[in-house]
Amino acid sequence: MKEILIPYKGQDVVLVKPDPEESKRKEQEMKVQMLSTTMRNIDRQYKKDPKRRKHYPKDMATQNNFLSEAKFYLEQHNYDYQQAVEQFKSDLLYQLQHEKQQRASTSSRSGKKKCEIF
Repeated sequence: MKEILIPYKGQDVVLVKPDPEESKRKEQEMKVQMLSTTMRNIDRQYKKDPKRRKHYPKDMATQNNFLSEAKFYLEQHNYDYQQAVEQFKSDLLYQLQHEKQQRASTSSRSGKKKCEIF
């Protein structure tokens, strides 16, 4: 992206070359924002699904700071957006399955009758 300085009367048009580090940093910030928004949308989707809702952790949204999570996933995948989204989805599914198994194991333990030995 080229930046053009608008000249005053009688001055020449000046092309300013953008700083590559600055443009890379802006691009990375934009990807973090995009992934954060995508993560929120995925989070909302899973909360709305009735099959998953009962196994969904109650404090998931408050537990995750989506911007820092997005930055973590992007840094882990060298700012590859698609890989970061897929990794987040797989981690979320793993966490949901783990919650489901924990709840199933605790409910099966509490449902068993205790044997009394005389």
